[in-house]
Formats: sequence, structure tokens, C-alpha cells
Amino acid sequence: MAGLDNLLKSFDKKISDFEHATSDEYDVVIQEFIGRVKQNLEENDLNASGQLSASIVPLPRITGNGVVKIRVELNDYWRDVDEGTKPMGFTKENTAKMLPQIMRWIANKPSVQLSKIKKRETLAYLITRAILRKGTIKRFGYKGSKFLSSELPGFKENIIKVLEQQITR
Repeated sequence: MAGLDNLLKSFDKKISDFEHATSDEYDVVIQEFIGRVKQNLEENDLNASGQLSASIVPLPRITGNGVVKIRVELNDYWRDVDEGTKPMGFTKENTAKMLPQIMRWIANKPSVQLSKIKKRETLAYLITRAILRKGTIKRFGYKGSKFLSSELPGFKENIIKVLEQQITR
């Protein structure tokens, strides 16, 4: 029985050592990925308020069975910036859905602080109408900026390299 206990303790230590090494090595890859994503936001002038960039939080973890899971949280409108928004039609229903989101977006942008609520509502209405009619983002051909999705293949390659290095140790 003592032999089994020693074996389990040894196994636990190896798992702890692996998790520690994994955490450090993955952290470097994750931070590089986040850095490139934030750089893309800046280079493409998509970070006017700084809130999208500041909202990017990597949440890596290792599950009980040794699987590495990496979740990245960021503001809910990231997909619209990355992929663009197709024209959805300027209807009352679509306007009612989008207008509150645009109002929050305007309220959070320091460069668009309008003194009167009516002006803010008017601006939100005009932006909503344009997005519903034309989609976003014009300078990217209404197909989005790919600030995040363009970095995913390289991120995946770097994670695989770390895994391969750990397997060959």
C-alpha cells in the first residue's frame, strides 16, 4: 500500500511540475497573441475609446485530465469589429435591438461626449440607420477588420509548438 501512495505522490508531483511549466510557456504565447491583437486594433484605428483593447482578458487553464483550455474574453461587440456587420434592413425591430447598443457605445467613447442627451440619441439613431442599411465597416469593404481572427492561425501554430516541445522532453 505504501508503494501505491508513493506512486500517487510522485504522479501528483509530475502533474504539478507539468502544470507549472505549461502555465509559464503558454503564458508567453498567450501574451504575444494578445499583444498582436491589440496592435491590430491600434494600427487599424479601431480602438478610439481604448475599451475594446482593455477588455481583452486571456483565461488559460488546465483541466483535470490535462487538456489546456484557453478562453479569451472581450467586449461583446468584438465580433462586429472583426467580422463586420452585414446590412440587416432598416426596420423598427432591428432598430429597437441595435439602438441601445449604439447608445452604450457612444456613452463609452470619450471622443464622442455630446453635451445633450438628444444629440447623443440623434447620433445613435444615425449610426444605427447606417449600419442597418449598409453594414460595417466601410474601409474594410464591409467585411470587418479581422483584428482577432487573422491572428488565430499563428496562435494555434505557436500553441502546437509548445505542446510538441513538452512531449519530446
